[in-house]
Amino acid sequence: MGIHMVLWDFDGTLADSSSDVWRSLVYAASLEGGEFPAAFMQDNSNLSAPMRTIFNHVNPRPSPNRLEAFEKNVNTHYRTINDFPSTRLYPGIAIILEELRCKGIGNVIVTMKPKPALERLLTTKGWEDKFQGWITPEVASGREMTKEAMVSYILDRWHLSAQDCLLIGDSQADIRAAATHAVRSVGVTYGDGDTEHLLEANPTYVAHEVVDLASILKKEV
Repeated sequence: MGIHMVLWDFDGTLADSSSDVWRSLVYAASLEGGEFPAAFMQDNSNLSAPMRTIFNHVNPRPSPNRLEAFEKNVNTHYRTINDFPSTRLYPGIAIILEELRCKGIGNVIVTMKPKPALERLLTTKGWEDKFQGWITPEVASGREMTKEAMVSYILDRWHLSAQDCLLIGDSQADIRAAATHAVRSVGVTYGDGDTEHLLEANPTYVAHEVVDLASILKKEV
């Protein structure tokens, strides 16, 4: 029996969204009277750093007590102002999603992106019908879920076993979340994640290009 559901990380796996994430960060930095060094913005793996680390790269550096305001401004811009002009599915991803759908295999997004931002982006791009659903940190009322908890939630919600699923992501956290529940994983290196850290997590498969991902999925389905 093949897999019944593919769990997709969003940023750096399904879609190249880095430019639009930087857009919101630059907006928030400008409200603090600063900007990010060009070298820092050229490395998209910095987008996965904690907000405090990103904030500390604003030049000139704002007062530490401005961190909360900075983060709020990033979130406000990304959720309500940013119209995601540069976000796009990686070439070939739309074809994979449609082929999986035609085979009766569910596509579910598992992302740390806030729900309002994700749903606004999916609506703006017209991508909602490509997915059976999506799970964000706010799925459980009153607390934010980790990737591990989100995978557990999906297994329970859709009554799936680990063997029924394949998780695809570009970060070490994605692969570890899958391993926690004995779910097979694909680590993709074409995204924003740190490749060295990704490989240290020992994914079941590695895809350097979307075409590699398509080949892996054909084996699994």
